[in-house]
Amino acid sequence: MTGRTRLANRRPSLTATLAAGPHAFRATVGFDDSGRPKELFVTGMKGGSDLTLLLGDAALAISIALQHGVRAQALALSISRLPAIPGSPPKAASVLGAALDLLAGLELEVPA
Repeated sequence: MTGRTRLANRRPSLTATLAAGPHAFRATVGFDDSGRPKELFVTGMKGGSDLTLLLGDAALAISIALQHGVRAQALALSISRLPAIPGSPPKAASVLGAALDLLAGLELEVPA
């Protein structure tokens, strides 16, 4: 693992809405100068809930891992998945998994 990459004070970001069951969440991804995702914020539509606090803490840990050089794809492959429907890939089992899938997809869009 490499040393932590510090991000610029102003950086591009993308916000997406994710769903897990009946719950909707917002994920904001911050990018470094090369366009790679390096931070994640996940917030619930209902502020202050235990789940929202837990997601925020997990997103912080993911951000630190990304800034230390861990690939989003590696993180996304390590999470729980729902059983696949024939003919389609397995889906993430949680909002955090959906956020990691979003990060991994954005990471793949950046040329190596």
